[in-house]
Amino acid sequence: MNNYIEACCELPPLDTPSYCEESDLWNLWFAETSKENCPWAYSVLQDQELVCVNFETKEEATEAFRHYTQQHNKNKNNEENDS
Repeated sequence: MNNYIEACCELPPLDTPSYCEESDLWNLWFAETSKENCPWAYSVLQDQELVCVNFETKEEATEAFRHYTQQHNKNKNNEENDS
């Protein structure tokens, strides 16, 4: 859906989309993922940067929020089933 989010952001999004009046855009916030792609260790051991991804419409932001939340839940379920 969004290559930048998939490459640089830890899932799930940190909160639901928020509107920024100043930019007239919808924001979706994520924690930055580690270079080693180990978000848990990175978030515990180092300071994480926050990443804000902008969308022009509420619908786009909401769809991205749903997609990446579902992706996170699916990955989590797969990890639990593999254990």
